[in-house]
Amino acid sequence: MSTSSIHFQRADYRFAEKHNSRQTERQPSYLLPEDKRQRNEFVKLADVQTLHKKQIEYRRLTHARGRAPTLTDSYWEAVVNLNDSHTIEDVRRVAEHIRQKYKFTPTSIAIHRDEGYVDKVTGETKYNYHAHLTFYTIAQGRSQMRLMTRVKLRDLQTEVANLLGMQRGQEHSKAKRLDHQQYREVKRAEEELETQSKLWKFRYETAPVKTQKELNELKSKIRKEMIEQGGFSAQDYRALNQLITDYKNAFKLGETVTVSEVIEDIYRRLNNSVKLKAANDTLKTENADLRRQLSDLQKKVETLTQAQ
Repeated sequence: MSTSSIHFQRADYRFAEKHNSRQTERQPSYLLPEDKRQRNEFVKLADVQTLHKKQIEYRRLTHARGRAPTLTDSYWEAVVNLNDSHTIEDVRRVAEHIRQKYKFTPTSIAIHRDEGYVDKVTGETKYNYHAHLTFYTIAQGRSQMRLMTRVKLRDLQTEVANLLGMQRGQEHSKAKRLDHQQYREVKRAEEELETQSKLWKFRYETAPVKTQKELNELKSKIRKEMIEQGGFSAQDYRALNQLITDYKNAFKLGETVTVSEVIEDIYRRLNNSVKLKAANDTLKTENADLRRQLSDLQKKVETLTQAQ
């Protein structure tokens, strides 16, 4: 069963709803094969451009000071983890809760059941069930997103878990929800590593590594596979070197080492490295958003200073 999670990110109001409703001319490349896809759902709730025009007019009538918020900064999307039993009404309850408590106006909701991956070894389809909720985040001429503190976001995680009847994600966890591209890359890398691992283990399940020369040859094969697959950092190759060194030390102590043991250990380390890289990519994106917000704040301060 999936763990509850809600993650906000800025969205492009010209594209997000077309993507979420699957009305784009070209279908995303990361979708499951057509015979594996389940039924998606999409509901349009409000027109974001109409909402924005009303808020700009409200600011004019109330003589609001400062730079008017832009539509680009005011349109956000939340991605919510789901289970296979969740319905569009469950997602509506989440959207309505956010509207009432946090003053975000929901503009559309969608459930995607056509994403995931097919395990190349077992043939089993692993679904990535989730919902997309888009929001206009201006109310009474003010940005409500700027009022979302860490405490409020943490509370929202708990509230969404309760609304959906799911287990809440670990509090203070540094794990990040992967976007479509990262999810696909992680699963591709995991499948490749796992397939290679099982093939090697099947071939050499009980074959002992008798000499350091054989261990070095095995290291060269693994390194070649990593280079051909691509996407590994210098740190990954250093981890491989250290692992081989650890096994060489085991030789000196008279321990028996098999190829399957080496493959199992390397697969686990590289698998963790792939996930860590995806999480770091997400952090870079979030840091870019923070820098943009800081720049906007500095401009406001300069405007206020000049006005005084």
